[in-house]
Amino acid sequence: MRFLAVLMLIAFLNNPSNSLLSPLPPSPWFIEHIALEPLDLPSGVDIALVTRDSGNLPNEYIVFKNNSPTTLYVAGTPDNGDPTFDTISVKFPPGIGPIYKVVDGQAYIWRIKYNHPESGYYYSWFKENQRDDSIWLYVIDNQLRCETGMILELEPRNQYDGDRPKDVKIPEPQEVILPIIYGTDEIQIPLTVFYTLNDDYRPYQPNWLPDSLGPEMISCFLLACFIIFVVIALLVDKSIRGRIDKQDQKEKNA
Repeated sequence: MRFLAVLMLIAFLNNPSNSLLSPLPPSPWFIEHIALEPLDLPSGVDIALVTRDSGNLPNEYIVFKNNSPTTLYVAGTPDNGDPTFDTISVKFPPGIGPIYKVVDGQAYIWRIKYNHPESGYYYSWFKENQRDDSIWLYVIDNQLRCETGMILELEPRNQYDGDRPKDVKIPEPQEVILPIIYGTDEIQIPLTVFYTLNDDYRPYQPNWLPDSLGPEMISCFLLACFIIFVVIALLVDKSIRGRIDKQDQKEKNA
């Protein structure tokens, strides 16, 4: 126990990212919204805007469904930076490829899987387990995204750093085109991204502490608490060892 306590103390002192002292994540100045324009789509294909009031960002989604036997692809840039993609008849710019597809009412995600020892790592289409019949896209951080990557990069009209002025001006909407692939044809989906003021905005804070307490003070307090914990652990260890020694001594004298 003594060795474990010392190791815990060393780990605490060498951890530069103590969660209690970590800065809060940046808060967007504005909330990004999506508007869809009416569009003639192939039979079996449906694109809808879904809003979920979950209290978290994002809460608006573009949902693609496809009940036809012709595959609908959504292409993008994966977050892992690996340009390994399925080979389809449509050519994409370098670093971009199909990362989602939906066909016959089933959605698939292009991702890597580890299959040791047969083949190691490999990419393939796997069924989307969370939303098995659809593809969900959303706008956040000046990007149109999916679960695993970026679909489109938008003009950076939302901001996260600095302090938002009280009289800040809401950005103008921006018109974007989302290209999707249906079979071998490209369908261009017109979207409008517009903005409203983020009522839950908070200025950037280097830590969670009130102004009256600095990070140095709270660091010392936490360190003191941890040292007390280690000292108690060592005392308990010493007491247990003392009892064991006494018991051994009694057995020797018996």
